[in-house]
Amino acid sequence: MKELDKIINGRKEAIFLDFEGTQFSQEIIAIGAIKINLDNKNLATGKYRKFKTYVLANDKVGPLVEDLTNINDFFLKTNGVRFKEALSSFSKFVGNNLNNQIFITYGNFDLRLLRITALLNDAIKNDIVQHIFKNYFDFAGFLFKFIKDKDGHTKGLKDNLKRYNLTFEGEEHDPLSDSINLMRLYNAFITQKNILFDEYTNTIYKHTNLPPVILKLINKLDIDGEVTKEDFKKIIEEYLK
Repeated sequence: MKELDKIINGRKEAIFLDFEGTQFSQEIIAIGAIKINLDNKNLATGKYRKFKTYVLANDKVGPLVEDLTNINDFFLKTNGVRFKEALSSFSKFVGNNLNNQIFITYGNFDLRLLRITALLNDAIKNDIVQHIFKNYFDFAGFLFKFIKDKDGHTKGLKDNLKRYNLTFEGEEHDPLSDSINLMRLYNAFITQKNILFDEYTNTIYKHTNLPPVILKLINKLDIDGEVTKEDFKKIIEEYLK
């Protein structure tokens, strides 16, 4: 797909990335990622390397996040590291191939968590933080151009996996599991073109701001297999009566 080609821009390594954050201050409390090669069709291919760490926050985790992630304040005190230490470990995981990498997230909320946490920890100018900001790809936003639910909204990672006949592997709201499943959805988007075709066709019919005349023309083309100049004029005349 040409649109995806422009975004990937020839880069040959992807880091699928997910953060979990506190309920109120929105500080990062967990980082999960996988690093994998991209082939000449932008597919994530071969074996991937895994990264996961927990991060100490200044604020409490919050009951809602505790329920979703099973991470609580005591767990972080026992297992978490300071944010700058987590960044250092993550930077080593990412490696030195910086000009050939793209960071892929599901939604832009992860970048919000990163910005808030970096500011709170005086790390906004950190090299790896800046590298992520300059080279991230919100796959959920991209997918939303082509696939919408019946109300015109985007779905979560698990629901969009179902569209591609895939089940979520691992634990939801675990950042490493989310990263792995994001990679699986990304690959399905590229390889299962028949599903993308059907979903995008449905999106055009039901969830675009195209003028009614154009939608009628598209519908006629779908049913009859062709549309003439006379059809175009007739539909406009009927619409303007």
